[in-house]
Amino acid sequence: MGRIAFLLLGGVGIVESTVVALYTGIELPGSIAIIVVLSYRMFSFWIPTLIGFPIAFYLHRI
Repeated sequence: MGRIAFLLLGGVGIVESTVVALYTGIELPGSIAIIVVLSYRMFSFWIPTLIGFPIAFYLHRI
């Protein structure tokens, strides 16, 4: 599974499912684990990526 994560952009899907499995393994309810993991990935990966691309293109033109 770890090798597959490098083939996908940011390990999309692999990371989330693994962390949800770990959280449910420590007795956190599945629905809360999913919300926590998706919220974390949104704020730590997707928002910076979506903001970073336009900024990178803008700075590249300067």
